[in-house]
Amino acid sequence: SRRRHTRYGTVTGVQTCALPISVSRTVQSKLGDVVSVFDFGAKADGTTDDAAAINAALATGLSVYLPGGYIYAVASTLRFKAVGQEIIGGGSGDNSVTPRVRIKYTGAAGGKVVSFANGSGSMMQNCFVRNLLIDGNGLANIGVEGYDDAISGGAWRNSLDNVCITGVTNGANPTNIYLGTAAFPSFAHDFLCNRVSMFGGGIGIKGNGSMHSLTGRCTIQGQTIAGIVGGAGSGWSLGDSVFSGNAWDIQVTNSQIVSACGAWFENSTNGIYQATTAHTLS
Repeated sequence: SRRRHTRYGTVTGVQTCALPISVSRTVQSKLGDVVSVFDFGAKADGTTDDAAAINAALATGLSVYLPGGYIYAVASTLRFKAVGQEIIGGGSGDNSVTPRVRIKYTGAAGGKVVSFANGSGSMMQNCFVRNLLIDGNGLANIGVEGYDDAISGGAWRNSLDNVCITGVTNGANPTNIYLGTAAFPSFAHDFLCNRVSMFGGGIGIKGNGSMHSLTGRCTIQGQTIAGIVGGAGSGWSLGDSVFSGNAWDIQVTNSQIVSACGAWFENSTNGIYQATTAHTLS
């Protein structure tokens, strides 16, 4: 039953354990570090709007767990509420694997699915999205909002790990991961994608300044504009990433550095465009 996935309940016969830093905590206390969306009323039936339930879980400031094997329909943006918070799926970020955790956007056309902006004028830092699939469902314009251009001050070290993004195709310049295009320092800094795949859409990742990294064999495929769009001051470490079937693989203007050593490029209309105002391409 679903109650097997919940993080609260009566626990009998609990023993304390000594951690390396000599702080004793009960098992129940440690379970309280993460909350399940089922404890906040999520239905996970692929139709009922679960956005309020998931956002209520995020509002606790704790990391939030989405049990595997379900589709979570959301009609509004999911927003991080605390520094260091995580959204953890109990599934796979691989588009070809089932069962998986799928967050399916069902809201107004042109919306955002997940945002590191808290909705109250602040960006959250050091946060993660892990082990799930984000489905824009042909309605979303942004899959993951790494920065909200209306906010001043920057956001640091947010990450995606084992995440797939697909179906972000609505509106002008639909973007799987948007990292901000405002002036320094108001953009995402040091954004990390590890084992992240993006299928379809207009742009894979777009952002200004700082060094953004793709590791763990990330894939950017089928973008109608470009896989990477880099603006002022941006740096891109693309490691062993795969670019396939894009209109352009990489477009950078006034960027600091693009390092794509070990990356794989195939079947795209165009490869790499680097404006004369950009700096180093490796």
